[in-house]
Amino acid sequence: MGEVRVGEVRGGSVEDGIDSISRGSVLEAIRIFEILVQRDTSNGEAWFYLGVCHQQRENEKQAIAAFTNVLPQDECYASAQLSLAASLQNEYQSISAIRCLENWLRLCHPNAVSGRSITTTAELKTTLLSLSSPSPDVELCTALGITLFS
Repeated sequence: MGEVRVGEVRGGSVEDGIDSISRGSVLEAIRIFEILVQRDTSNGEAWFYLGVCHQQRENEKQAIAAFTNVLPQDECYASAQLSLAASLQNEYQSISAIRCLENWLRLCHPNAVSGRSITTTAELKTTLLSLSSPSPDVELCTALGITLFS
């Protein structure tokens, strides 16, 4: 048997990376997800979690790059749009953040934006507030939070 050095990551699965995140080993998770996306550049879930890890480390530019690689056909695309909006807003790219939130709305709340385009932060806030309900929606609250800083 070959010797395995401490801290060496040979790869793994998305689940291994998520497990590393839950244990607080974000750097290990980053290494796992980087290996996964190098092996398969179309692995949207690995790109998404790589972005989440970079957000946790406040590496917004790297998070933006990772979230941008999540494609519309990926199951996590809507969540990636919301996370991308947060990173863009943190990088003072408000217009791009609004576009991502509009994409997220079209995916998660299509009736709220049917047939129209949201062009201002005020329109976005009004639309998001109109979706409020007695039971809090975590993603909706996140989207509202992003608009507060634009």
